[in-house]
Amino acid sequence: MAPFKRERHYPFLAEWTWLYGKADMVEKMVAPLWVNPAAREAMQEVLDLAKLVAQLGDQELLVDFSTAAPQAYYTGVTFKAYADQTSTYLVSGGRYDNLLANFQEKSEPAIGLGIDVTLIAQLLERSAPRDQAKPTLVFCQLADWPTFAKRYGGDPAYEACLADSLVAARTQAAATGQQLKVMKEEGDLIDA
Repeated sequence: MAPFKRERHYPFLAEWTWLYGKADMVEKMVAPLWVNPAAREAMQEVLDLAKLVAQLGDQELLVDFSTAAPQAYYTGVTFKAYADQTSTYLVSGGRYDNLLANFQEKSEPAIGLGIDVTLIAQLLERSAPRDQAKPTLVFCQLADWPTFAKRYGGDPAYEACLADSLVAARTQAAATGQQLKVMKEEGDLIDA
């Protein structure tokens, strides 16, 4: 960086690799530094958005101005979402204004993301309680669904069995290791 020591953006370059953290903290770090006006405006938009998203609930939101976009087609902000249980990101995406021109005549600005559904399922499975009893499957005729919903719908001890027949319901119960009950027309449960 020595060749840039006399440039007015040198202090920014010296701090650039440290511009990571909560939006308020990064904003304070950037404030005294000279930044090209267009870049400062873009950075402020990201910081404002980060502060807004951080207000949405039980989450921690960090801004990282020190990294480059992960793919060349990104033309603006990029983002990743993580969970405490893993260092691998669950969601990744960003803005890509020119990418759609590869697939259609007119180029349009867009933001997209990918979700690692497999990783999310693995994390949910790892966090599921192991000793929790499985709900009892309840098989009923299609016409009796309103009765099931009214009588058992809010009870976590029961789960609707969506099988087409009692034979299929028995197969499902055996495969999942769940007890199976049959709901009679009036709503009473009997063993299958």
